[in-house]
Amino acid sequence: MVTKQELTETKQMAALADPVTVMAAKIATKTFSELAARLANSVVEAAAKPLTAVYEAITTNFEPHLKVTFARCTKVKTILNREEPADLL
Repeated sequence: MVTKQELTETKQMAALADPVTVMAAKIATKTFSELAARLANSVVEAAAKPLTAVYEAITTNFEPHLKVTFARCTKVKTILNREEPADLL
């Protein structure tokens, strides 16, 4: 918690600060926030690439399985068609 004395000292230091220091602080703050945003974006992009590759590998690897399963579930052997499965759809 900030004490009253610390607050007063901070105000006094701010009053004593020259305009160049104030301008430099504003520029530094803006630059730091832009750099932080860029860093966050690159971290997210770097993390997304491997996840995208894993997602694509999983979805493409299941395609043959899904096709075979669909074909198996849409056909059935009946008493009338003992040799060849008949289409349900």
